[in-house]
Amino acid sequence: MAWRCQMMRNKTVATLVFLFTLFCVNIASAQTTTTETLGQRIERLKAEEAKRLVDETPEAKIIRLRAEQIRIGYELEKAREDVKRTASPAMRQALSEAERVQKNKENAKKAIERSGVTGCADGSVLVNPDAVPHWSIGSVVYVRVFNPEQVPVDIEDPRHGVVVRGLCSGGSLTLFRARGLLEGDYSNFRFVARAVLPDGRMALAESQTYMLSKYDWSSGQGQQEYDWTIQLRVLQQATR
Repeated sequence: MAWRCQMMRNKTVATLVFLFTLFCVNIASAQTTTTETLGQRIERLKAEEAKRLVDETPEAKIIRLRAEQIRIGYELEKAREDVKRTASPAMRQALSEAERVQKNKENAKKAIERSGVTGCADGSVLVNPDAVPHWSIGSVVYVRVFNPEQVPVDIEDPRHGVVVRGLCSGGSLTLFRARGLLEGDYSNFRFVARAVLPDGRMALAESQTYMLSKYDWSSGQGQQEYDWTIQLRVLQQATR
């Protein structure tokens, strides 16, 4: 019986020693952690993040940046919706107008990129987004336009009116026309370039006539490509 009591006392002492040791280790760990100041922790985290970015693969970097871009897009959209909910009617109208202006600017920029403008100063040419290459289910015509004249030209399309403003001297771009699904079996069109000469006279140039039909794909003419070098001719001045 005394032997059993001695064994129980030994186990109790051992348990107490273990708990005391664990308590001391936790205190020491806590002391070690709390000795790191806020500034030191920030610097440590910065160093860890810098090391992570250095070791980052190009593929991981692309994914990380794309994820950040998506997150920012969501936050911007949420911020816009929050503003619209709390804004006055006049402010909502102003926001809508500002968004429309921004969208038009983005579409104009995309149109310039798709048209492949070369030889002109940035921002000097305006292009209708409907008249530059884009996806279409119908047959299409691509026309690469060159302006060797000494003056800038505007170009008109019978469907859209003026589709290019200010194609500079020496500039070039690609115009595009797709067959409309509601058009007849055949449709003909041409582009017209107009310019004002230094002496004030008007000048004009016309492209060849292009044809689109519902039979283009079956005849191998689903995608037609042409070049047009503008050659202006002076229009006779009106008699006063």
